Amino acid sequence: STVIETMKTGPMAADARNLRDMLNNRRSTSIVMVTLCEAMPVQETLQYTGELERTIGRGPDLIVANMMLPAGMDEYE
Repeated sequence: STVIETMKTGPMAADARNLRDMLNNRRSTSIVMVTLCEAMPVQETLQYTGELERTIGRGPDLIVANMMLPAGMDEYE
């Protein structure tokens, strides 16, 4: 949005508009976030999810938890 607002014409403005349109088209684009099952990566994922919603008006379509811990084990084990 900063590029679109700053540069009204030219290749960078056109690329920025195309990217915005692609991200806003739910029929052709999904947003998938991948995180580890650890405190900091999960917190960062939640923060980034909120930032996506504020900046482009949509959150992720799917969040994948990578590297699940076996039942009964915590991250220190």
